[in-house]
Amino acid sequence: MLKKSSHPKSDYRVLTFFCLTLAIAAIISTAASLAAPAKSAATQASKPASVAAPAAPIANDHYSLYQTSAVLGDKDVLVSSEALKVTDRKNGIGLIAHAPDWTVHILMPRSRRICSYPYNKYSGTNKDVTAITGGINLNILPLKRAAKTTVNGIAAVGCETNKAFESKQLKELERGFAGPRFAKYGELIIADGGPLDKLPRQAKIILSRFYGIPEFAGQGFPLRFKYVDLTDQLHTLLLTNEFKALKSTGDAFALPTDFTQVSDISKLDDRPKSTDKGPSKPIEILKKGRYH
Repeated sequence: MLKKSSHPKSDYRVLTFFCLTLAIAAIISTAASLAAPAKSAATQASKPASVAAPAAPIANDHYSLYQTSAVLGDKDVLVSSEALKVTDRKNGIGLIAHAPDWTVHILMPRSRRICSYPYNKYSGTNKDVTAITGGINLNILPLKRAAKTTVNGIAAVGCETNKAFESKQLKELERGFAGPRFAKYGELIIADGGPLDKLPRQAKIILSRFYGIPEFAGQGFPLRFKYVDLTDQLHTLLLTNEFKALKSTGDAFALPTDFTQVSDISKLDDRPKSTDKGPSKPIEILKKGRYH
């Protein structure tokens, strides 16, 4: 049995002090817990906001050229590491080929038709050019790399035939084994060391076949080609007039989806063929040395 305290007022004071101490401790604890998130938020707010790294600039990834063929006329050429597109400036007839298989698609906007050839089956316009060269495929020219040069600001190198080939052709002409339109000298100028030189071999060969000029085993992007025939006339079959590096344009190389597929290039156009036997199409003949 507990004894009563002989000092009731003192006990009351002790109890009151103990209760006040607990209350103050609770208040301090609550205040601290409330201040912690506020301090954390303030600390975070004081840190600089993270800034996303700027996107890398889009590199020039395809190239535009304005080229002229004495046989085929003025062409706009668009090329990249993934595709090749050639468009006629007058009638819009075009060619498109895509990596990796480089199937060649020939387009006729007037009839809205398209025909396609596997890469190794596409022979280009050799038939048109051989009509000028006397039936000779210009791929037979024994071209060798020669002097470096530039074409419209493009680093390039000339590839040409030598004197031995010229002598051989002249002897063949004397013996009647070569026609006067056969080539005795040829010069192909190709890109050398720049971005065009790094393009896929298939794109270079398709473009060469398109113009009917020497492919040179796809060793360079064709910029210019000329040859001198056995009558000393100079024929310029390819010139490069302009060159620009461009940024990606998305669907620049897209095939049309509303063209009718046909099986052969002869079926691209339905127009009746003319029976007129008038003068043949004039071919550009330039004075020797003008573009030499």
